[in-house]
Amino acid sequence: MENSLKNISSYFLAGILILILTSCQNNQSIDCENCYAISNTNIIDVENGLVKSNMILIIKENYIFEIGKTASLEISKEIPVIDGTDQYVIPGLWDMHAHNSTDTITRSVAFPLWIANGVTGIRNMSADCYDEEYPCEKWNEVNINQAKAMRREVSAGTLLGPRSILGSHYVNGPRSDSSTVLSPGTPEHGREHVKFLKKRGVDFIKVYEELPRDVYFAVADEANKQGMVFAGHVSYKIKMSEAIKAGQKSIEHCCEGNIMDECSSIENELRKKYADALENETFNLGEILLEMANTYDSIKCDRLFELMKEYGTWFTPTLMTSEGQYPYNYDWQTDERIKYIPKSERDLWRELQDGYNLYVGEWSEESENIMRKRRFEIILAMHNKGIPLLAGPDSANQGVFWGSSIHEELELLVMAGLSELEALKTATLNPAIYLEATDSLGTVSKGKLADFILLDANPLDNISNTKKINGVVTNGRFFNKNALDSLLLNVEMNVKSNFN
Repeated sequence: MENSLKNISSYFLAGILILILTSCQNNQSIDCENCYAISNTNIIDVENGLVKSNMILIIKENYIFEIGKTASLEISKEIPVIDGTDQYVIPGLWDMHAHNSTDTITRSVAFPLWIANGVTGIRNMSADCYDEEYPCEKWNEVNINQAKAMRREVSAGTLLGPRSILGSHYVNGPRSDSSTVLSPGTPEHGREHVKFLKKRGVDFIKVYEELPRDVYFAVADEANKQGMVFAGHVSYKIKMSEAIKAGQKSIEHCCEGNIMDECSSIENELRKKYADALENETFNLGEILLEMANTYDSIKCDRLFELMKEYGTWFTPTLMTSEGQYPYNYDWQTDERIKYIPKSERDLWRELQDGYNLYVGEWSEESENIMRKRRFEIILAMHNKGIPLLAGPDSANQGVFWGSSIHEELELLVMAGLSELEALKTATLNPAIYLEATDSLGTVSKGKLADFILLDANPLDNISNTKKINGVVTNGRFFNKNALDSLLLNVEMNVKSNFN
């Protein structure tokens, strides 16, 4: 009996020793130069909504070098460690319908505002103002050479700002009675314009709402031949279904003038009214827009959504810009964030607001609520049909603030009926898929670019928690809460001193 007990004891001790040795062998040792770590944190997997707890991230230069359980990674004492306890990590946000400003304002105001609010990437919808007929300074725009220079500096780490996808200037038809390559009014000039834009090196072509029908199809056909993406508005001279079939990759803005007219039970009548009002400049379109909303036919819209799904068309609702246009829900002129906006931009916002008021005519709170409810209904129906959505509030349009308005766009998507995870995807994973960049963007994963946000609360519980930013990592650089607050304060002081 005594020998048996000794044998059992020996086996037990040997087993414990094996477990200890195995545990030690399973611990991974990390030693790397130019690295730092964020430990004991919670990483949100935006693909499936799972939260991975007690995790550690190792950042090397501008990418994620390693990820694992904090207890399983043994890091060198030389590696600085940031405590991420009780924080939640999500990918850096992308604003997929954005505008910047002049070179100076973009560098010193817009870019730091993007980063301070956790926006590490933007799709700039007008990054190339090029021709003398269009007053670039008046509309606070840059040319492609300036935009590319800023992008190179951001990539090199010499300029703080978001990654940028650079769109062309608006392709919107002729600006006078005669057609030119720069302002195409004929199919021939439309094709030449596409070649012109390709030589300039824009990332995509931005089509706009007054482009003549034959010119639109010429631009679309030539863009497809040249291997160029085209995206943007739907010209009022074509149907949204025609834009889809022509290969337009994304369609912007919900939902007046694209979806609502084609989904109306009296589509042809309203389309004629709308075109006549624009071409004769009688405007007062509010009544027509309300007719579109009130004659909405969900069956017609289902057919349109099926077509979008078939052709792989993306949609960017830009719900926030509608909030800014309709002051009953939100009056941007009393928003405390106006302190971050230079006078030239505020003047432009007021001019845009005046133009919109002329365009719509008299508008009531009741009318606004009808439109808002219908927009939400359309977005939810589209989402339920499997149409991929992109978050983009239309930054730098009136009442849409650089950086911070992306969070309001996500809140509006949840108000429309998306879940927190589904809304979060529209600013993280979906942009990576759209840009065909899932190898480097979209999730917090080993080997991907180090662009992510540390939050004080879980956004899957409440999407508004994306505003509770404790830290931002952009292009590998870490900014804690104090550093982010300093960015905001510097912008405020800069606007007061230099841009008023």
